[in-house]
Parts: sequence; C-alpha cells; structure tokens
Amino acid sequence: MTKTRDLADLGGGFIQAGTGAQQRTVESKLQDVVSVKDFGAVGDGVTDDTAAIQAAENSNYTRIYVPEGTYNTTLTEFQATNKIYYGPGQLVLGGNDAAKIRSFVTTPQAAASNNRYEVFNSFNKTPETFYRFISASANPTVLPTTYTNYPEWCQRFGVYDYTGGFNTDSGTNALGRSGAFVNTARLYHGGQGDLVARNFFGEIYSNRAGATHFLASPALVVENGDLGVTGSGTGCYLNHSEYIFSDNGYAVACIDRVRNYFRTNSGSTINQVWIHDRPQSGGSQPIDAFYSVAGSGKVGLDFTPTTFTADKAAIALKQEDRIYFESSSTPDPLNAQWYADTLGSTYLSALSGSFLTAVCNGSTSLQVGPSDIFSLNANGISIASTGLLRFTGTGQYSTGSSTATFSATNKPGPSTSVGPSTWLKIDLGGTGYYIPCWPE
Repeated sequence: MTKTRDLADLGGGFIQAGTGAQQRTVESKLQDVVSVKDFGAVGDGVTDDTAAIQAAENSNYTRIYVPEGTYNTTLTEFQATNKIYYGPGQLVLGGNDAAKIRSFVTTPQAAASNNRYEVFNSFNKTPETFYRFISASANPTVLPTTYTNYPEWCQRFGVYDYTGGFNTDSGTNALGRSGAFVNTARLYHGGQGDLVARNFFGEIYSNRAGATHFLASPALVVENGDLGVTGSGTGCYLNHSEYIFSDNGYAVACIDRVRNYFRTNSGSTINQVWIHDRPQSGGSQPIDAFYSVAGSGKVGLDFTPTTFTADKAAIALKQEDRIYFESSSTPDPLNAQWYADTLGSTYLSALSGSFLTAVCNGSTSLQVGPSDIFSLNANGISIASTGLLRFTGTGQYSTGSSTATFSATNKPGPSTSVGPSTWLKIDLGGTGYYIPCWPE
C-alpha cells in the first residue's frame, strides 16, 4: 500500500535553475500561483462552482489562475470585488461565458498618480503592467542623419501580414466586404461617467540644451504612422480612421472630436506654433479636398464661439484665392461624392489692383477698388462723402463719359408750399438735377 505524504514531508525542497537560486520548500513554490481549484472549483462545465469562486473572491490574493475548463457560477459582474482572473479557463458569470482574463472593480479606487515612479502603486500588478526606462546610454554611437525608428524599444511589437480578404463583387465595396482587425475593443455602458477605449497621458519633464527650434525639441505623439502603397497596389485607398455615429432614434449629443488647448506662453524663442490641423501636400499632385462634408448639416463653418486675435483673420486668403459658389461634385460609379470637382463660374476673389471682385457666371458683377468706399445694406446704397457713383455703358442710365455727383441739398429758387425740404441733387454734365426726397 502506498503511503500518501504531505508536501511538508518532502525532503530537499525545491531549487530553481540558475546561479544564485535559493532552496525553497515545495509547498512555498506551489503557492506562487493561486488557482481557483485551490478553493474547490471543478471546472467541468456542469458543477456549480459558485462557492469556490466566492471563496476566491473573499481571499487576500489579488491574482487568481483559472486552469483549462468551464467554471459555472451564479455570480454577476456586480457581485465580484477586486480580483484579476487569468488563464485559459472561462468563468461563467450570470449564465454568460466570460472572457479568459477578467478584472473586477466595483468599489472606488484611488486615482493613479501621474508620477512615473508611482503610477503602478495602486494597480493590481497584472501581467500587462510594466515599466521601461531608456537611459542616455542607449543612444547610438553614430548619430543618424534621418528619422530612425527603434522597434526593440517598443513595449509591444507585432507584425501582421494579411493576404486574405474578399469583396463579393470585385468592382464595389457595397456587397460582402471582409475585414481583419488587429485590435478590437467592444464597450458596453449602462451606468454613468466615461467608458474609454484608449487613454493616454504624456509629460515632457526634461529637455537637452541647444534647441533653437521647436522641431528640434522632444515630441510627445499620441499616434504616429506611415501609410503607403507598393507593388501592385494601384487603385487602393489609404484611410486613417472611419467611424459611424448613429442616434438610433434616441436624443443624444454627438461630437466627433474635442480638443482643448491651454496655451499660456506665446514666446517665440524657438519659433513654436500652435495649429489645430495642418494638412501638408508634399507630392507632385494636389490634395483633392482638405475637408469634404457629405449629408445634411446645419452650419458649415462656425466661428461664433471663437475669440480671434486683434486682426480677426477668421478666413485668410492670399491674392487671387477665390470663394466659389454654385459648385458641384460628380458622383463616381460607387456614388462617392468626395469633393467639388466642378467649381462653377461664380466666385469672389481678391485681385491685384482691387480689393474685391465678384464674378457671376463668368462676368464681373461687382468690383470694389482701393479708392472706393461702397456698401450695400438694408437702407440701400451708401457712398462716402467723397465717393462717386459712376454709370458707364449705353444703357438707359448711361451718361457717356460724364460723371454724376450725388448730394443731399435744399432745392434753390422760389419757395413753394408743397414739396419736401430735402432733395437729391445730381450734377450731370454741368447741369444740376433735383429729385424730391419725401420722409417716411
């Protein structure tokens, strides 16, 4: 008959391979990993393991291993406390198969510090928690002359070569298009507060002396990528991001992106600049459209909440730049109306020798020169005291080469019992003409 011995009865203990390893008891070694089976869980997909998982929840351990198997419980996510479950097994919570790696937090936790030495203190020491410090000694002995990427410094690095995929119809994307996703996060929110798929924090805490331009200083970048086409990729398209927003009939507020800038230093010692978006065209062909909006909208460009600088350059155009009206876009066979490919013949522009020129259907309809002071408003036509209203051409208001000067005056000559006190005088070819001006 074989005698069963406790782990404490085993002699010699356990010694890990490697120089300097210390002897430990087998019992101490096995306690390095705490499993749900240590609390009586079975994991056969039939047994109710609620009591065992609850015992694990009540223990002092933070990380608990889940071996291969299915562990049925009647617990819900809201009954769990603050544990990290990891491993190949699955926990069934509330009748639903749960992810293999679970993190339960149902009580308020202390906010994580932004100090790079303390940021992990309040965490549960998950396998994904790590810190890497790259010192100055990691600089290359020969400095590069162009931008150099060091993938060996990445916390996570992956290469994905995708040769599959299909469209049901090779000529369109409307039917049966496949997709492959390197990272996927599905967020379901039923409470309050924010549920965030990705969160970033960055802080530049030091700089090397000698930088005379902001492009030579350290940079924090949330996303950095390089999209291109090689080989037989002609006709492909490169897309940075695409999202679909839908209210599904509910009253919601939708804002695609919000950027808050807190600028407190306007010094120019290193030529720093703050710009919201700067599309840069570096190829031999122009970008088709900087912003192209499709679908119904309410306000195309809204500056009402904005405080501009003293010159109030809401829209800045250089000479001969135009603002077009009656433009249109021609949809391609996939009904993709990407941009205004037909600009039309009605526009406003600033030309040399004039402040503003309005062209309607190819013909100049309004031109205001540097010496003209002219305006149209609800009260009619306003002309400065020294301004001239000039009629040219051969129409019914033509005066040939003469100039008509308008001024408000009293009609000279004998007084009359009828008629207004104010007349509009027109001096035309040396002869004065008067038009009565009756008050409202």
